[in-house]
Amino acid sequence: MLPSCPKADSTGFRSFRSIRICCRRFATTDVTNHTTERETIDDKLRGQQPGAVAVNSYLFVVLEGDRPLAGGARYSLKGVEEIIIARGSERGASVDVRDGLARLRLSLPSPLLSRLQTRLRREPAGWLMEDAGSRNGSYVNGRRVERARLDPDDVLEVGHGFIVIRAFPQRLDEPTTDLDSSAMDGEAPAFRTLVPTVAARLANLRRVAGSSIAILMCGETGTGKEVLARAVHELSARPGPFVAVNCATLTEGLAESQLFGHVKGAFSGAVGSAVGFVRAADGGTLLLDEVADLNNTAQAALLRVLQEHEVVPVGQARAQGVDVRFIATTPRPLDAAVGQELFRSDLFGRLSGFIHNMTPLRERREDVGLLAAALLHKAGAREGDGLRIAPESGLELVRHTWPLNVRELEQALVRSRLLSADGVMRVDLGAAPGARVASVPAPVLSAADRELHARVSEALATARGNVSEVARTLGKGRIAVHRLLRRLKIDPSRFRG
Repeated sequence: MLPSCPKADSTGFRSFRSIRICCRRFATTDVTNHTTERETIDDKLRGQQPGAVAVNSYLFVVLEGDRPLAGGARYSLKGVEEIIIARGSERGASVDVRDGLARLRLSLPSPLLSRLQTRLRREPAGWLMEDAGSRNGSYVNGRRVERARLDPDDVLEVGHGFIVIRAFPQRLDEPTTDLDSSAMDGEAPAFRTLVPTVAARLANLRRVAGSSIAILMCGETGTGKEVLARAVHELSARPGPFVAVNCATLTEGLAESQLFGHVKGAFSGAVGSAVGFVRAADGGTLLLDEVADLNNTAQAALLRVLQEHEVVPVGQARAQGVDVRFIATTPRPLDAAVGQELFRSDLFGRLSGFIHNMTPLRERREDVGLLAAALLHKAGAREGDGLRIAPESGLELVRHTWPLNVRELEQALVRSRLLSADGVMRVDLGAAPGARVASVPAPVLSAADRELHARVSEALATARGNVSEVARTLGKGRIAVHRLLRRLKIDPSRFRG
């Protein structure tokens, strides 16, 4: 059977996903014992074969609304029975063991946090969250709560910091380390991730980057295939250039000339010679974007280049040697096209030396803050700009399903930054086709109340939650504003800071 470009890559992404669903149901089955018992289990596991898989839980600081350029962080919960979230001078976590109970203390540098904000306790049914009597409260999926059990898809918000707890399958020989996005400054943005399963696949891609093996990248539109291909080229240290060609734009009947070049007079209109994309990439990397759109003639000619490492320009009889590393991309599995005889099986075999599946953003939402920081830096944002993300927008960013992936995230961030007059980014996700936000149902309001809701929210954001200042802005009494907030179901504490 031919190798394919499946929805699951060679590291078993589909099985990982299946295991991940099981993890959501049974995430606590490995954590109900005391620390000493857990150490004994870990010692036994170390003697197993390195390919064995275990389930590990992590706490992710996905996004800090008051510090969007800070990115995100993850902290291992292996052996941890209790989590304490509190205000600190900088972001970080430490674990201490007292009376056989391991506690992780997470510190975030938010003025909105209390010295002791929230406690989470591990129970057989999951993590139980309790607000510790904090001034600004703790929120789960946008609702202020005193006590709640967290499901795997829930978002905990404290002090405009958005936190999720997730379990992932990992090989026993892979470390369960803490990781802050600030430690990735030397890494190419395309290779940065906090998600262990994504990191494992990227590590494999990094290992083959320095070779000449052809790479096939499969993934949805907007997942960053070309960005990652450029990063692979940089890692390869090949002396030649990176050349990208969109196969869907190659002209019917002229694809061979565009790919392999031609000599003067080879056909009508060939008033001069051209090297073509392949020879232009000599010594470097050629990206064949949307490779499934190549016509049959071009596929046959391209196969010879991969087999013989030489090209024959149109109108020339003599072959010319080339040294090119090929990376191909496709938004859909190629095995179906091979089965329908729309794509040559032998060419597919040559291009799929290493298959890498891109993870859609909805399956790596733990990276939203990390990606947002990189994209904002790319757009010119700098520390000291006072840039902030409005609380309701922060929740949307974390819970949005991102049908257009990283490309949609970038456009949403750039748009909201440009429209922000006071440094507070209010992200509008309604412009993306097919966009869906898995969020808390909003109260049903009349058209007049919706307009009033927007005005009051704008005033609260500008006043950083100061109700007295909002009352002066709106020309109303403070008590009247409090009544208005209750009627519109607006919590002013979410805007403070």
